[in-house]
Amino acid sequence: MKNRECPKCRELGRDRHGDHLFLMEDGETWCCNKTEIHPMYLEKEGGEEMGKSYGLSCSEIKGLPFVGNEDRRVDKEVHQKFKVRTELSEVDRSPTAIYYPELHKGHHMGYKKRKLPKSFSVVKNQRVDGVPDYFGQFCSPKSGRRLLICAGEEDTLAAYQMLINYKHELDWAVVGLPRGEATSTETVAENLDFTKNFEEVILAMDMDDAGKQAIEKIVPILGPETKVMVFSEKDISDMLVKHKEKEFLNAYYSAKEYRPTNIISVSDILEESIQPVHMGLSYPWPRLTALTYGLKQKGEIIGVGAAPGAGKSTIWQQIQKHLIFEHREKIAVFDIEEGASQGLKKLIGSTLNLPIHKPDCVYDIEEARRIGGELEGLVHFYGGDSENWDEVECAIRYFASKNIRFFFIDPLSALVEHLSASDGNTELGRIMRSMRKLRKHQGLTFFHSNHLNNPNAGKEHGEGGKVLGSQFSGSRAQWKYSTLLLGFERNQQADDPGERNEGTLRVIKDRLGGNTGPVQMRYNSATGNLEEINVDVQEFVGEEMP
Repeated sequence: MKNRECPKCRELGRDRHGDHLFLMEDGETWCCNKTEIHPMYLEKEGGEEMGKSYGLSCSEIKGLPFVGNEDRRVDKEVHQKFKVRTELSEVDRSPTAIYYPELHKGHHMGYKKRKLPKSFSVVKNQRVDGVPDYFGQFCSPKSGRRLLICAGEEDTLAAYQMLINYKHELDWAVVGLPRGEATSTETVAENLDFTKNFEEVILAMDMDDAGKQAIEKIVPILGPETKVMVFSEKDISDMLVKHKEKEFLNAYYSAKEYRPTNIISVSDILEESIQPVHMGLSYPWPRLTALTYGLKQKGEIIGVGAAPGAGKSTIWQQIQKHLIFEHREKIAVFDIEEGASQGLKKLIGSTLNLPIHKPDCVYDIEEARRIGGELEGLVHFYGGDSENWDEVECAIRYFASKNIRFFFIDPLSALVEHLSASDGNTELGRIMRSMRKLRKHQGLTFFHSNHLNNPNAGKEHGEGGKVLGSQFSGSRAQWKYSTLLLGFERNQQADDPGERNEGTLRVIKDRLGGNTGPVQMRYNSATGNLEEINVDVQEFVGEEMP
């Protein structure tokens, strides 16, 4: 009985003579005789595949042509040099698959197959096994001035194409990772005898996270003198496709020794470091501005501690009003205990200079509505009831994406009060570290109010006792990560109304400025605001150093 055509071969444009299938001894099963993994068919109309997926053998792949890659702007001669073969459709002669040769110690071990557009498999030569050589190593110079290692086969072909376009007469050493960046360390380690023969080794990995991770793994193997290329497209192949040959050549010749991103030299930061320091944004109280040199432009973490009811919220509301109307800054308020509506009411009252949150306050509702309208777009509130920092942080990141730089969290302790003392301190440490990263990397400023631990001796805080940094709840984390700590001291139990309304806003720690000292204040019950008492600030500068 004559052989029959193979459906799989015909799908791939092969089996011109229709004779790849032959009948097995069972008399009903047909098998393809042109593959390593034989698809099998039952003797019935249409056939039924019984074996594994079809693929060309290594010997068949060797018979495929060199055609180049017009879409990627790679010439036929480059494919021929690197022995890259292309399978074509017999219907319209369009490429259906590309085969990149793989070798181990110079011996042919098979092909990496790219079925277009982008699915990969390996066709093995069962007689050779091991870690593959670099792609293109077999046709590369074995020593020389520079060796370029690319992220993959197409990048290698593109890089070689651009280099010979520049100077065709030179014998360029260009190789690639045969299995991509994921297996880079294995390939590099196995081929050190090859790379050590070059004066310079240059890496051209993809400009994404995977590429950065590959560089971090490869450099320790090749050595710290390894150089790295930086370019504007995701990969080298895209550089060729987008006609960026000149940029590629500049990146090739200006490649620099790899340095981890967290290593900084003096030259990297010299210009920034020698610039004069300018005053930051002012506070509502001139003496506090003078003591702290104002709100820093690059972000701060500012905490205030006081007894319950002493006036922490009043301090924040006046700073909020000052940022909005004096500096035209947008703010976000996380009023976790009292809620967004009460927070807005107090802010409007502070703006009106009236304590409208009190039932005996008489005010013009239409004027309050007008002020509220002016605040639209300038102040944003968090409306969640969650005591979970992760949800709060998610909202902070959203607000930050809207160019909001100032955040008020009142009180911070509400986020940990549901936890045990030990777990609460651990969680507070996590929260403060998260704030520090947001301050450092995004220039955000956080204002957080806090409850205090009772003093071991002396007056209670509600009686005007002095606030110490050690008394902040979870004090170690707050002391460590806050750039500015303030304590507000007021004797809420004094019989004399004048004494009861006077207080001290004390700078306990200022990491960025270094000054500490008190700012004397008086609460104006008619306006609901804290007003600074006229005292010379120089008396208090340097009272104690952090």
